[in-house]
Amino acid sequence: MPKVFCARQAGGTRVGILLALLGIAAAFLSGLRLVQAIKNRHAIVVGCDALTTVTVANRWVQATNCQLDLATAVMAPTGANHRPAELFVPLRPVENSTGQVHAVVQTRHPILIATFLQLQRFKSPDEAGAWVSRNHEMVFPKRSISGLARVEHISNRPEWARLRGSTAEEFLMVKEGERPGFGMNGWLFGVGIGAFVVGAFALSKGRASTT
Repeated sequence: MPKVFCARQAGGTRVGILLALLGIAAAFLSGLRLVQAIKNRHAIVVGCDALTTVTVANRWVQATNCQLDLATAVMAPTGANHRPAELFVPLRPVENSTGQVHAVVQTRHPILIATFLQLQRFKSPDEAGAWVSRNHEMVFPKRSISGLARVEHISNRPEWARLRGSTAEEFLMVKEGERPGFGMNGWLFGVGIGAFVVGAFALSKGRASTT
């Protein structure tokens, strides 16, 4: 009987430690996301020329005075219908539309995707160039972009070979339309705290029974 009792005690202690550690991890991670959501209740309005990894990383931003470059956009992997679900489009300030790219917008905008697909249909550069000259505002639209910004590195994107020459190694990815939200994080935070309390109680009970 003492051996069985000791085995049960050891098992209860291990369960208590596991619950406490899982609770701490869940509360910590969900707590970070809650803090981020609270800090991002309102979008930071910033000009496209001020979009840097230092000022707006992991923030909800509204970038103004931007020019998109659909001529050098990269599409996400296509689905069964061979139509891209989203595009990755270089962003530049309107007043410096040929400079190095420091921000890319991830977008599902149907008009932008349709324009991009139209550019892919031409069989020669001359034919494409003539169409672009007639439809410059469609290929290089000027607009504001709103979304959640995160830091990316061009070296981690081997599929973006065509952007390597014009894009900074460290740049901002702005996912259009996305904004921080509480989501399930409040529930996970509560569950994490609960698991920690239960685990700590089980651990203290196991220790008390050994004294």
